[in-house]
Amino acid sequence: MVPAGAATEAPPAGAETEPSAALKSRYVAALQAPILEKWIRPDGMAPGSRCSVTVVQIPGGLVVSATAISPCGFDEAGKRSLEAAVLNAGPLPYRGFEAVFERRINLEFDIQ
Repeated sequence: MVPAGAATEAPPAGAETEPSAALKSRYVAALQAPILEKWIRPDGMAPGSRCSVTVVQIPGGLVVSATAISPCGFDEAGKRSLEAAVLNAGPLPYRGFEAVFERRINLEFDIQ
């Protein structure tokens, strides 16, 4: 028996509210934008190569660390340049994204 006033239907499994999903997408794009602006890519990076970087930050967007994670399609110079770009881009966007902020987040970058 369900108590009076209790919800009788749960949202479908895996359903996420659109504003939250949309805010999360905007958050990731907002994080990537200043990193891309600071990224000085070494010559010779192969088009189509991609790499993810784990960014550790604190509330407010101050970057604590950035580490390229395997598998990464960049050579050592490419990995280091991406990590440096993350560190130089800080503080990363935070205000307005508090609801979706992640202390540790993986961001993917690719060479077009």
